[in-house]
Amino acid sequence: MKRRALRRLGPWWIVFVVVLVGLTLSGFGYIRAGGYVVSGGLALGALLRGLEPQPGGLEVRRAWVDIGCWLGLALAVGVAFSLVRLDPMP
Repeated sequence: MKRRALRRLGPWWIVFVVVLVGLTLSGFGYIRAGGYVVSGGLALGALLRGLEPQPGGLEVRRAWVDIGCWLGLALAVGVAFSLVRLDPMP
């Protein structure tokens, strides 16, 4: 992919890498920590959408709708992973 095409997509790949790291952590047994990293990556998506003048791949709708969706998803994922039982079932 050419540099111009990557620039046009914007910072979406940063969010992708952070979420991928969180999912990898969850896959290796660090379930709660991985979930919090995923949630942080989604919140980072909201921050980048709000701050970037040309958000590229993060831009789908109006800015306030996109930021609300990113933050809502980050909150939902964070709550879901905080409710995971880590003790073994008897």
